[in-house]
Amino acid sequence: TMSEPNAVENEQIEEILTSIWLEVLHLDSVRPDDDFFEIGGHSLLAVQLFDAIGKRLKVNLPLATLFTATTIEQLANLIRKEKPEDAWTSLVPIRTGGTKPPLFLMHAAGGNVLFYKDLADRLGDDQPLFGLQSKGLIGDMPFQTSVEVIAEQYVQEIRAVQPEGPYFLGGMCFGAYLALESAQ
Repeated sequence: TMSEPNAVENEQIEEILTSIWLEVLHLDSVRPDDDFFEIGGHSLLAVQLFDAIGKRLKVNLPLATLFTATTIEQLANLIRKEKPEDAWTSLVPIRTGGTKPPLFLMHAAGGNVLFYKDLADRLGDDQPLFGLQSKGLIGDMPFQTSVEVIAEQYVQEIRAVQPEGPYFLGGMCFGAYLALESAQ
């Protein structure tokens, strides 16, 4: 049947991801449902992980993928499901539940928002949280250099989630400039 070649390919994706995780995390074993952060992963190792995934699987995933796909199984499903470029958006839902007004955090100079994971954990389950990451992180898309243009794009994505204000914006380093420009 048609599904048999895909099943072999799917198993290969998980096998390759497993070997990458073992190398990057310096572990002897890992399960498909182990959470990257719970077994010793952190943002610096995530960079190594995604670099190896790009080289071995020829898939360019943004680091922020680790907010929603933290296991080998989830990453493999994402890789099988679609080309990540097709699903690219600057807006990264870090936590969508909660009763407080959403907080939108802009990326620093590196362009990704994965370093906000610890803050997200500390803010608790009642705080909806979204990150905004640079489109320059994916494939051949160039990094935008104009703060005004970036902020305008981010405001459009924020309004798609929350059409009316007030808006709660934040950022670290370069992200503070983006938040200020977005607010203006």
